[in-house]
Amino acid sequence: MAPVLLLEGVAAVRGGLPWRGGSGRVAARARPGPFAYLRGPGRSAELTPVRRRCANPLYRLMMTSFEIFPVGLLIAVVSAALLRNPKVLAARSRAAAA
Repeated sequence: MAPVLLLEGVAAVRGGLPWRGGSGRVAARARPGPFAYLRGPGRSAELTPVRRRCANPLYRLMMTSFEIFPVGLLIAVVSAALLRNPKVLAARSRAAAA
């Protein structure tokens, strides 16, 4: 959560992030990348609603959280299942028995 907020703060101060097409020295020198086809004719009207939604920092924060949450939940469930098995940390169970 903190890195997302940090990037949002940088974007607010600099007027956008360079790799998103915002103002910045990196954007001025940028060459057409592998996603240049997205800027082709007819794509602008198609992407306008997406740009409008992504301009809202709360929307970007919410979408980033929704992307990260399932991975964190999966890691928590797997680690809880492993730690319930006494054979996983046998040294801990031996120390408790002594």
